[in-house]
Amino acid sequence: MTDKPIILYKITPFSWIVLAGLTVFSLIYLPFEITVSVVIGGLLVTVNLLLFHRVLLRALVPGSKVTPKNVLVKYYIRFLGTVLIIFILVSQHLVNGLGLILGLSTFILTIFSVLFSELGTVLYRKITKEAA
Repeated sequence: MTDKPIILYKITPFSWIVLAGLTVFSLIYLPFEITVSVVIGGLLVTVNLLLFHRVLLRALVPGSKVTPKNVLVKYYIRFLGTVLIIFILVSQHLVNGLGLILGLSTFILTIFSVLFSELGTVLYRKITKEAA
């Protein structure tokens, strides 16, 4: 298996870990209303990421009949659904804006976590190979 699918497998668990960390942080340091908004935003992003991950894995299987067009259509439908949910949550004042943004940042924090993890692994392999 190549490195690209392995990275896909790392993103989803990291996403749940980052969401748990943000939730604990907000429980300790922020009001409960913001914590609920963090959880809602984080769940939106994490579930979307999980669904996109499943679509990508099906598309990356050799001999798959899933075309890039199908992947993009599903992505845009899910994106529009997410935008609609966020619009309803914000317009009806069901969530705190700061908490929602913090929860939605789960994806960005996850990507940076995986990036630094992979970078550390590559650098460690390079350093140990040169030392040997």
